[in-house]
Amino acid sequence: CRLSKNFKRIKRIYIKNTSTGNVLTLKSTRKDSTVIEEPFDSENKRQMWTKGMLNGDEYFTIASYLSNLVLSAVSVGRLELEGET
Repeated sequence: CRLSKNFKRIKRIYIKNTSTGNVLTLKSTRKDSTVIEEPFDSENKRQMWTKGMLNGDEYFTIASYLSNLVLSAVSVGRLELEGET
C-alpha cells in the first residue's frame, strides 16, 4: 500500500477507531501514561498526535503531541507508549 502525497505532508493527526467513532487519547498520571479511546474533542490536545518522517520503507513514527512518547503496536489490538514523559 502506497501513501498518498497529501498524507506524506501531514504532520499532526487524530487516530480514529472507525468501529466506535472514538479517537486515541493520551491519558497521563504522574506515574504512568496510557492510551484510551474517547469521543473526539477538537479542543483536546491529548487527542493530537505527531507523525514523524517517512523512512525508506514508508514507515513512520507516531508520537504524542504533548510529550515525547511514541505509540507502538505490540500486537493486534494492543498499543503501548515508549519513551519518557
